Formats: sequence, structure tokens, C-alpha cells
Amino acid sequence: MKSTRCILSIILGLLAGWLPLGAVTVLKNLQVEYQTNPLGIDVSQPRFNWQMESDRYGACGQAYRLWVADSPEQLAAGCYIYDSGKVLSGESVGVVYQGKALQPSTRYYWKVSVWDESGTEITSTEPAWFETGLLGSGWSGARWIGSSETQLSKYRSHYVIDYDVRVAEGNDKAVFVFGSRDADNYVSAELDLNGSGDARFILRHATDGKTTQDAAESLASIIPASDKHKVHHIRLKVTTAQYALKYFVDIEIDGKTLVNSSLTPEEKDRKSRGDFWGGKEGAFTVYPYPDGELVYHCRLYAIGFLQPKGQTATFSNLRISEDTWNTLLYNPAETYVEKGEGKLNVWYPGENVSAPMLRKAIKIEKTVKSARLYATARGVYEFSVNGRKVGKDYLNPGWTDYRYRIMYNTYDITDLLRPGDNGIGAMLGAGWWSEHSGFLTGWQDQYGTRQSLLGKIVIEYADGTRETIVTNDSWKCYDRGPITFNGLQNGEEYDARKELGSWSETGYDDSSWLQAERVSIPSGYLRGQTIPGIKVVEKINPRTIRKSANGYILDMGQNMVGWLRIRVKGNAGDSVRLRFAETLQPDGELYTANLRSAKVTDLYILKGEGIEEWAPRFVYHGFRYVEVSEFPGTPTLANFTGEVVNDDMPLTGTFECDNPILNQLVKNAFWGIRGNYKGIPLDCPQRDERQPWLGDHTNGALGESFLMENGPLYAKWMDDIRDAQREDGCIPDVVPAYYYYYTDNVTWPSTFIFISNMLYEQYGNPGAICKHYPAMKQWMEHIRTEFMNQSHIITRDRYGDWCLPPESPELIHSKDPARITDGKLIATAYYYKLLQYMIKFAQLQLDMPHTPDIAGQLHHQQLAEDIQEYRELAEHVKEGFNKTFWNQEKQYYSNNTVTANLLPLAFDMVPDTEKETVARQIIHKTVDYYNATIQCGVIGVQWLMRELVRMGRTDVAYVLATHTKYPGWGYMAANGATTIWELWNGNTADPAMNSGNHVMLLGDFLPYCYQHLAGIRNAAPGFKEIQMKPAFELEEVGFIRASHITPYGKVTSNWSQTAAGYSWEISVPANSTATIWLPNADTSALTENGKPLKQSEGLQILRQEDRYTVCKIGSGKYNFQIKKNISYGKGRKGLLEDDFICRKPSFPESHAATIVEGRRGIVAAWFGGTKEKNPDCCIWVSRKTKTGWTEPQMVADGVLDETKYACWNPVLTETPKGELQLYYKIGVNVAGWSGHVVTSKDGGKTWSKSRALPEGFLGPIKNKPVWIGKRMICPSSTEDENGWRIHFEISDDEGKTWRKIGPITASEIVETDQVKFSNQKHKTIQVIQPTILTHKDGKLQALCRTQNNGSVATTWSEDNGESWSPVTFIDLPNNNSGIDGITLKDGRHLLVYNHYRYIKEKRKERTPINVAISDDGMHWKAAVVLEDSPINQYSYPSVIQGKDGKVHIVYTWRRQRIKYACLDPQQVEVTSFEEAGWKE
Repeated sequence: MKSTRCILSIILGLLAGWLPLGAVTVLKNLQVEYQTNPLGIDVSQPRFNWQMESDRYGACGQAYRLWVADSPEQLAAGCYIYDSGKVLSGESVGVVYQGKALQPSTRYYWKVSVWDESGTEITSTEPAWFETGLLGSGWSGARWIGSSETQLSKYRSHYVIDYDVRVAEGNDKAVFVFGSRDADNYVSAELDLNGSGDARFILRHATDGKTTQDAAESLASIIPASDKHKVHHIRLKVTTAQYALKYFVDIEIDGKTLVNSSLTPEEKDRKSRGDFWGGKEGAFTVYPYPDGELVYHCRLYAIGFLQPKGQTATFSNLRISEDTWNTLLYNPAETYVEKGEGKLNVWYPGENVSAPMLRKAIKIEKTVKSARLYATARGVYEFSVNGRKVGKDYLNPGWTDYRYRIMYNTYDITDLLRPGDNGIGAMLGAGWWSEHSGFLTGWQDQYGTRQSLLGKIVIEYADGTRETIVTNDSWKCYDRGPITFNGLQNGEEYDARKELGSWSETGYDDSSWLQAERVSIPSGYLRGQTIPGIKVVEKINPRTIRKSANGYILDMGQNMVGWLRIRVKGNAGDSVRLRFAETLQPDGELYTANLRSAKVTDLYILKGEGIEEWAPRFVYHGFRYVEVSEFPGTPTLANFTGEVVNDDMPLTGTFECDNPILNQLVKNAFWGIRGNYKGIPLDCPQRDERQPWLGDHTNGALGESFLMENGPLYAKWMDDIRDAQREDGCIPDVVPAYYYYYTDNVTWPSTFIFISNMLYEQYGNPGAICKHYPAMKQWMEHIRTEFMNQSHIITRDRYGDWCLPPESPELIHSKDPARITDGKLIATAYYYKLLQYMIKFAQLQLDMPHTPDIAGQLHHQQLAEDIQEYRELAEHVKEGFNKTFWNQEKQYYSNNTVTANLLPLAFDMVPDTEKETVARQIIHKTVDYYNATIQCGVIGVQWLMRELVRMGRTDVAYVLATHTKYPGWGYMAANGATTIWELWNGNTADPAMNSGNHVMLLGDFLPYCYQHLAGIRNAAPGFKEIQMKPAFELEEVGFIRASHITPYGKVTSNWSQTAAGYSWEISVPANSTATIWLPNADTSALTENGKPLKQSEGLQILRQEDRYTVCKIGSGKYNFQIKKNISYGKGRKGLLEDDFICRKPSFPESHAATIVEGRRGIVAAWFGGTKEKNPDCCIWVSRKTKTGWTEPQMVADGVLDETKYACWNPVLTETPKGELQLYYKIGVNVAGWSGHVVTSKDGGKTWSKSRALPEGFLGPIKNKPVWIGKRMICPSSTEDENGWRIHFEISDDEGKTWRKIGPITASEIVETDQVKFSNQKHKTIQVIQPTILTHKDGKLQALCRTQNNGSVATTWSEDNGESWSPVTFIDLPNNNSGIDGITLKDGRHLLVYNHYRYIKEKRKERTPINVAISDDGMHWKAAVVLEDSPINQYSYPSVIQGKDGKVHIVYTWRRQRIKYACLDPQQVEVTSFEEAGWKE
């Protein structure tokens, strides 16, 4: 098929003459393992990519030939280690090396030739090479080394304190203190011998000087009276509770655990089950801040004593340890005799131990050809050579589960070395290895407590010899350096006074340094890092700085991830403290409650040597605001620079449109995505969590791929997931499995399969599928055998539709059962979807070439069996699902949540006969009158947008994407978000789980933008073939400009609305083709680059489908002009024009339009402002000209007696003398309206001052007057305590004097299925806003809007409006919305209205808006559908017939704009409502 397409391109090119002589095609972007000229490739069969670039249309490859050599000279001479031969394939992505075994630490050079569609050979010219890493070997002699001491953080929140104590004879008390931030904040543990009474143990805490007793326990059973003054051993095990809102102290006295009296029964139960905080029974619960503020005392801080006056006690054998690894952290080996003075005597136990620094001096005596550094750490590291930092990246190596795999990095340090003496240095940080990471307390120092380094330098000399330098115990170590503390969550503290000058340079005196200590070998295997490093990718300057209670507040203007670089001048010992937050409190101070226990504070202590510049090395923060305190002098903006830090991956997408909310959301998504890429896709970058939860990226990874080249990152994560899989097949919810969180649910681990599919579809990379298929299969079997019941329902779920918009603003999760989707439904639906993927994956491998040996044949046979088994199981699951969850009577799934209906529809589990019904349920739950809001959580929102598009409801999807009401993405942006929140109500929810930078709620928002709005979608893996079908149907979109860099090159799609239709610019990269959908089936309405479609270069018309012309195009740039076909489709015949009067009004709401054709043309008017009833609502006018509608002009402002009121309901008419009159109302509400008029004598260009109508007269209330000679009959109405009533206001002198007819009597209502009382107070038909028709026999007929009565009402006059018959109903439905009609010149009557019958207990709708035609004004037929979107508020129409016989209509469009339509009544197709499919 590929060669056939290329031959087709040749034929088309020859016929069209677009294969020019001298056309240039080049090969560029040569990559190995998705990197350009990569170092340290650690795979035995690397994959090659290249791109064709050509100025010809339809350029594509037919064949390729790949050569690899071990030097440029060998490559040029034709001496290869691999020659693929000429391969008849147009592929240029993921071409696998199949040559002889590659050697470690070796550079290889390669080139490629491609034969294009004309048979011309093109050979790459740009230098291309790759260099292997150690390939699993080569570490011989290298040792893991580190400091002999473990850095003990004062911020530690999980620790064990042991000490011995003896109270002196004649004394009673011994008080030990820990968690002391200062003299007023600490926790005390008191042994009270209590004189002759029973000994007691008392736990207290002091907060801001106020002491509270938390517990007091009798020690009678542990310390008898005879033993009171003996030595007693005390153990305090401190554990923080979830979210650090309280903590626990397990207490042992002489080896016996105290009986706990302070835990509630619920807490005892949770603690005994190990739920979040773990530990054995017997803890005292400490509440330092009962009001729920964050706890600080749980951290270790300072320790010491607080002996009461006159009380002496001896403390000895003091030890601090951690019990995860049973590591001793502090053991001073001192005895403390404390003679009571009643004063706090404390110190920081780990204050002298800093981040380890390691160095080695080497000598180079020969000319260096090349030098490589291979390095890794348990923790993170930074190497330097001769005082210069190695590489530009930070926080290496990337995070893995160190128990299984540790990544190493490769650096070219050739230019950093020099002849003679050289200094090599390295610093170590905690990173993800040690310190505190995650909010669950048992996971402090999850992997270990001591950071360690492994490194190897390989120097190749010009003479061909090699020298190797490795880390071992010959290196020196120093742990009293300037980085006194570092932890990803808590920050970095740097004391510049402790700097060691040129410590990584030659000649440095390291005689005071200790020998590095060898550290145990890890269990994880070493692999080269295949993902981009974390780098400073952007620098931004703060927007503002202002004073605050504690110093100053910086606003960066963007919620970013990285750190702050400072420039400061001061004295030695001065300091700058930086505290970070995403948002502010109402008083302007930092809001840190949502950061939970994360300290997120950096500290810099000055050395006092002029201007000092500093930024941290081993941390990152998520922040928009920074509190700067202790700054010497007055800081300015120039003192600070924000450095954005994330994985340095190429940007692959651009997106821009004319909707500022949508642009802001794409920008917010970008900042959120990039901020959470840290060698692993994280959930959030700021609080005490920052974990790679699988469910946060399940389908989000697809959208992310349109913005950034995330393929290598996610391929690496798939390896991590496989590493984390248990022997029974279970996959955890967090990977790397920092939390041992194996909850056995379906949705979170499904990420393994979903993202592997994404890598294949978006990047053409089947590697994860092929490599991990056995692991996926094992997990699927595990779920089936453990949790599938006999009905084929998966009975296990953990998270449900996580983060569903709650019913109350402070809630995190909804508690309303009616809103919560059954977890079994979610799990079963997902399992069915995953079965489809497993079938796809097995078939993919089955279609690949296999080895002819027995193993290959058996593998092929097993794949075929898998496919059959999965298909059969899928059928059973689908059947069981529908039997269990489909409610046949009520026509919905389960409890009718959006997600309950959405998943089976999206996964093709719904029977064909029920799909339309299920889709309608989703719409009804989503659409809220003229708005639409998201009614699902993380699970549902991953499928919502694409399914709305698939069911033809792009309009609903667009409103969801752009509206600013709660809940929705736009609500976040409208409330100041510059990233994506964790919760839909992130501005009001409980801070316990409320991150301001989370990506999980993005769902399929980005795929909607790129795949649908812009129309860039892969039609074959890796975008070898592209499908381009933008959302032309969205009238409110003015333009979309988007691009995406695929593995084959850049695709662009730029389309816009024009006066005649659409303009669409496309570019398709070479070696790709695209199927494009042009929105007009008439090819004569289509041009490309000014030429008829059939003459377009590189284009083939495939077919006409629906309202589209479908074409195939090859590579190149195209410019299409497309005439809009507005009359296409059912109920659209006869439409000539259909557009907005003003696409972008300067005010958010528009209402109640009116239209007139005067002697100088057509004029429209309406009222608009911020919202109906608001005083800023004014009357606006626009004129229709040859070039379109003029910009809206304000002609009335509602000012009465210097007070501004709202304007309402303009009505235009032309007098027999040609004067335009515009009647309108002013008032706070309908009952308080007064009537006014302005006039124009120049066709609406200029207008008179406003004139009030006589008191009691309003003029035409909504619809145009009828002129009979000089008589103007104005249809009018009132709404007051007497109900809704119509009347008519008549002027026989063009509005100078007035008289009133009515109110008109209304008949009593007889209730039926179609007609109901609006309320019990009014038994008669409630009518307003009549419109008048004129009949051939001279009769006048008024049709009226009714108040929830269900039908249009009518009244008749036989005397030119002097009297009217009682109001009665006709069969035409009414939805309590305005109508307007006219009598056509041919005698027929035309009515514009909403064909929807609204009565009580029925869903309220103001959609669709229709045109009906009648011969007699009583019996009506279907004619035209103007709008038929479930998004409401197509209403308040006005209609006229022009001099040329055309009908002109204006109406309110979603309360946002005024829509204009023109139709030819002679072309309109009139049929019965039943035949037209109009439903009431």
C-alpha cells in the first residue's frame, strides 16, 4: 500500500506538472533512540529515525538503505559494521539496528539513503553518530562511595529517640524535649516520679508559649516505688499522620509499651490496620494545632532538656534512629547531668553534617582524544571538573525504583580536562532516595538514609590507549560544606560562609578531608538514562514585589516549577529566606495550607563578599508567589530571577484561536505538564507528595504528546511499571512504588496498557507493547481470576470517578450517592476496553515477522490463541455488563451519572438500538440550559470530549472547553489559575488535597483542541498518515492556528471564518500523506491556491461524504478557500445567509433583537451588557451594508434623572414617512418599565435623543407593530400581580398620541397532556408578547407566548384592532419563550419560535429555534430549523419580509450574540412536523 501511494503521487505529479526540475529533497533530523547524536545509548539494538524535507508536493520514500561504521573515515570508505541493504519500505521511524553486536563506550557513525517516489536516491549529509554506554558491563573496579556520617535533618518527621534517665535522689522529674523550633514551641516528655504516689509519664506541647498537656499515663505497673530512682530506658517513636495534621508518639518505658488512652476508637482501629500512619498500638496523639493548622512539632528540630528548678536528672545513651532501615542517625556518646534551672537547653543534633562532597585529583600526561564520565547516585549528584559544572542538567539520575534499576548518565568531559593536574568533584543530594518524600509517614527514607556515588571516567588518548578513573575509597569526602540541608519537599539551606573555594580544582588542599567510605552495593541493575535531563529551560522575571507581614511578596505572574535565583549584598551571616506558595490568602500573605507538611523554604546565608548570586541545586518548588524575609536592605525585582526547571524535551505543538479562555487553558495545560515532568510524570510539584500516580496520566499522556515530545519519558515509565509488578501480576497505583500501594484496582494500573498504546499511535513505537505484553497479560489474568465474578463483572475498585465535582464548595469528594458512579461499572467497562487493546496488541505482534524456529512458531500460536480468548471473554463481559447495569425501564446505565453512561458508549458496549438514548442522557446531564458543565471526575473526563464529538455534539464540547462557570476548566482560568487545579473547586475546597498544579483533570481537553478543533489526528501509527477534519461547524470560532511536530515532520492546520466561508492553510511533511475533509460537497465551491480543486497539485478527490468533499494529499503546503453551504442538511433548504451580526461584541450578553427594512436598508437593534437587568444594558444598533454588518452603535443608555437603569426589548419600525422609530423600555424589572423611543431620519446612522412615551404606555413590547394605513397597532403586554395579559397600543399619528385596547380577555385553561396551569393562582391562559398576522379577509390574528402553559395562544380582530376575541390555544407548542411572525406577500404566514412544549415537571429548553409556515394561522407545518443544539437560549426572534421577498430573521444566540438569517420562502421545503422529525 505504501508503494502504491507513492506511485499515485508520481502519476498525479506528472499529470499536474508539479515535479519541477531541480526540486530539493534532503534528509534531516537523524536520530537514534529519539535523540540527536546521543551519548550513552544503553540498548543492544537501537532504533533509527530520519525525516525527509522537500519543496515538492507529494514527496515520499519508497525504499531506504542504512549504513553504520565505527569511524567517519570507515563510513566514507564504505567499510561498515552494518549495511541494511536496500529495503523496500517508506518507513523512516523506529528502524531497528540488526547488525553485529555493538561494543560498550564506542562511538558509531551512520548515514541513510532514501529512494523517493521518482526513484531518485537521496543520501543524508548531516553528521550523524551515536555512542554506546556501558551496555550492562564496564563498571569493574568502580565502587559506591559516600560519607561516613548520615545527614540528620532537623525537619525529619519520622524518627525514634532512645535515652536512659535517672532522677536524682530527693527529686521527682526528668523532662526531655524534642521538636523545639524555639523557646516557645516544643514537645516535652516528662518522667514524673510523683513523690510517694505512682510514677507518671506526661506528654505536653507548647505552642507560642502556651503549654497543653496531651496525655498522662500511670507507670505503676512498670516502675514500682523501689525502682523509682534507678536508671530507666525511654523510647519515643514519632510518626506523622496523613497530611501532617497531627502526629503520634509511641512510648516505651523499660521495654514496655504504655497503654494508650488518647486515641479515639476510630483512630485506634485505623492505626491498628496500618491505615496511613502505621505503627503498633499505644501512641499518644498530639494535637499542637487543634484548629487544623499544619503541625511543626512533629519534625525533629532541636532536642534537649527542660528541667524544673531544683530538679536534677542524668540523661545518657542518647540515640536517634530510623526504624525503616534500622539506621543509627545520631549517637553523641555523652552523659548529660541536668540541674534544674527551669530553662530550655536544646541543640540541633545534625547541624554539623552537610551534603557530602567528594573529590579526587588526577594527572593527565598525554593528549586527550576524548573523555567520558559515567555517573549515578543513590540520591542526586552534581559533578564538576576543574571547577566547572559537568553538563547543564540537574537532579540526576532520574527517579527509578532503586531496588530494581538505577539509571546512569553519560557526559562528554573532553573539553573540561586539561594537561597535567586536574580536579574532579561531586556533591550529593537527597533527591528521591532519602529525606522525606510523600505524605505517608512510613515512607521517609524509603530507599535508604545515606547518599552514595558511583562514577567512572574513561579517557581515550590520541595514541589509542585508554585510562579509567573510578570512584573508590581513594577519593576524599567532606560533609561540613555549605549545603547544610536539602530535601525536595522542604527546600535547600546554603551557608556561603562554609564554601570551600576551588575544592573541585587542582591544587586544593584536602588534607582535612576524610577518606570516602565504601557503601553497600545496591540490588538494582544499572542502565543508561534514556530520557532528557532536567534543565533550566526558561527564565522569567517576577512581575511585582510588595511589603508583607514577614518581609516581601514576589509575584512571578505564573505558577511555575523550579527555583528562584537571587542576587544580594550584605554582611557575613546575613540571610535571605525564601518561602514558596501557589496562592495568597485574602490578606495577601502566602497560602501554604494546601502544601501540607512540605516546608518549601530555601535559606541562603551570606559570606559578605560583595554581590553574591545563588540558586539551589538539589530541590525544586511549585510556586507563583515567594515570601522573601530577612533580606539585607530593600529588595527590588532586579534581585530575583525565576528559573523554570523540567525535563528538557522538545516542544512539539502550538495552538492559538480567537477565544482567550481557550488560549489561556492551553497555556495553563502546558505549564502544568512541563512542571510535572521530573524524569517521571508526577501528580504535583509543590506539596508533600509529588508522586507518580498512574491514574493522573492514563489518557492525559496523549494530550501531553501534542505539546511536548514525551515518548522517551513514557517509554521509561512503562519500564518502571514492569519493575513494580508483583509476582502475582498486581500493579501498584504509584510507580516507582514509593508507597507500597497495591490496591488491586483496574483504572490506575490500566495506564500500563493505555500509554503503551499511545506510544505506538503517536510515535509509531511498538516497543513498549512488545516488551511488556507478557506483563500486561499477567495483570489482566490477575484481575480476572481475583475479582471477576460469575456474571463477568469486576467487583474491585478503589477510586471510582475520582475528584467528581462535589455538591458543596468546601468538599474534596462528593458524598451524594446520586452523583457517584458505581465502581464496579467503571472497573468492568475499563476491563472490556483493555481487552480490546490486548486483542490489538496481540494482532500487532502476530503481524510482525517472526523467527522460523520452534520458539517463534510457538509464540505466534500463543498470540493467536490470546486473540481468540480475549474476544470470547470480551463478549461475556459486554453481555454481563449490560445485564447488570442497563436499566431498560428508565433507559440509562446504573444511576444515570454522566460517567455511568459515557464509559459504555465510549467503549462500544451499548447496543446499537440504545446508543441515541444513552447519548441523550449524557447531554441532559451535561447541558445546563444555555450553559454546559462538567459532571464527571478523572475517569469520565478522559472520554467526555471525544465522545461528544463522536455523537455529533461538538457544540456542547466547545462550551465545556470554554465556559467560565463552575465546574469546568474555564472556571479555573477565570479565577486566576495559570495551571490546572487538582479539583474543580480548587479555589474553595479543603486544603488537605487541593493542589494548584495538577494535570489529571485535563482529561481529553488537549486531544479535543488538536485532533478536533484543529483537525490534526493520526490515521496511521506515528502520523505516517494523517486525518484532518477541523471543527468547521463551530460558528463561534473565528480562527484556529495549530501545528504539531510528528516523527515525520511538522503538520500545520490554520483555518478561519471568512465572509464567504472558510480559509484553510495546511502543511503536510514529506513521507506522509493526509486525508482532508473540505466542508462542502460541491467541488465548484472549493479552490486551492486560487485554482479549481481538480487542478491542485498533489491532491486527489476521493469522494463526497455527508456535506464534505474528502481528498487525499501528499506532502506540501496548501491553501483552500471554501464557500459555506448553509442550506445543507435537513430543515435548512432555502437558507441564504446565516451569520452573527457581531462576532465579538464588547459586552458579554446580547438579548431581544429586532429588525426592520427601511428605505435605506436593513437595520437591527438589541439590548446588551454584562447581564440582563444590569444597569449597563444599553440599546445597540447595527446596519446591514454591502460589506457586512456595521459595528454595534449604542443609541440609548437608560439614564433617567441622572440615574442609570437597564434598557430592555427594543422594537424597530418604519413610519409611512420613512422615519425609523426604535421603541424600548427602561426599568429595574418588567413591572417597573417605562416606554421610550428614539428616531432616525437617515436609515439608522444617527439617532435622536430619547423621548418618553405617555405614562402607562410601553409601545410594542417585543414584536414589531402592524401598519394599516397610518394606523400603527403595537402588540403589547404586562406582567404584574394580575398575571400575564396582552393588550394593544394604537397610534394614528405615527406615535404622537396613543390609546390602549385591552387587556384582552383570556379563556380559562382546561388541562390536558399538552396544556397545564402555570400556577394555581391564575386559571386563565397567561399570555404576553403577541405578534400580529394579517389575513386576506382583513382579519388580524395575534399569536402569543404563554407562561408555562405548553401551547401558543391566539386572539383575533375583525375591526383593525379595535376589539379582540378571547385568547385561546392552538396546537403549536410553546416553551415560555418569545415568538414572532409575519404574513408573507403570497398570503402564507411564517412564524419563528422554539418548537418545544414546556409544561411543569418537564425539562426547560429554549432550543431548537424553528420556522413554521401556515396557510390559515392555525395549522402549521415544518419549514426551517435555524438552530438545533442542546445548548439553550436561541430565542426572542424578530422576522420581516424584505422588498425583494426574502425573509430576514434575527434572534438571540445563547445570550452571547445576535444571529442573522436570511431565507427564500419560495425555496423552503414545507412538510408535516412528523415527516420533518420535529419533536415537541
